Amino acid sequence: MFEPVITTHWDPSHHTITNADLAAAVALVRVPGSHGTGWLVSPTHVVTNHHVVAGAEASQVYVLLPDDEIRVGTKIDADLYTDLAVIHVESCAPRHPMAIDVDEPTIGTEVCTWGHPTPYAGPSPLLIFGHLAGFSRHQIPGARAQRRLVLNAAINPGNSGGPVMAAGQAAVRGVIATKALYLPPHLQAAINAMHAQMGITTRYPVPMPDGTTRIMIEGQIVAECLEHFRKMTQMVLGEAIMASDLVAFLDQNGIPWTPA
Repeated sequence: MFEPVITTHWDPSHHTITNADLAAAVALVRVPGSHGTGWLVSPTHVVTNHHVVAGAEASQVYVLLPDDEIRVGTKIDADLYTDLAVIHVESCAPRHPMAIDVDEPTIGTEVCTWGHPTPYAGPSPLLIFGHLAGFSRHQIPGARAQRRLVLNAAINPGNSGGPVMAAGQAAVRGVIATKALYLPPHLQAAINAMHAQMGITTRYPVPMPDGTTRIMIEGQIVAECLEHFRKMTQMVLGEAIMASDLVAFLDQNGIPWTPA
């Protein structure tokens, strides 16, 4: 079994970091109807993606740690353009927060991430390996272009927000943002049209993940199924936010972090 023994520089006692220590700093981030991954950048701050917590109040965000302890969000700092967020929680000590390495990894570097890919829901995160395949250009209108890491790893919904590390190292080099999803525009338009159907037809009560019931017609149910299978299709490619953008976001919001 892969069980690296890694010594980092961020801990003044030179504590030896193992896979168990790293996994203990990664949490399941649950919001109504969905979940993602987060990780401790300090004892009271959990990094994740903006899209994981978007639309949720801080009190609706639950951080489930691998030992089944739960923290409830008290505040959220988030940025749509970088797709980063930090959840403020009560102290998660004595778990070791993860250090950050802002040096850009080279193409071909073996990388890994801990997370909670759908439909897996913990409590312990799963370890995924891949390689840095290259870099992409991510652009949101009105914002500067963002350079991202491209990983040839089995990234799935639920991995969003997870830490990216070079294999055998303990420092975070990036944050998982998305998996590669492709659907021809005309098929996506057809699914969108089916979602919007409200014609006179048989209606079905459908239980939703958040415990509510949604009344749906056949076309909407088919669209939901198609969209689900589209999201689960694996191209073994994903993108991650670079550590330099993460550090800029943390500094802007006054969030403490530790350099590797």
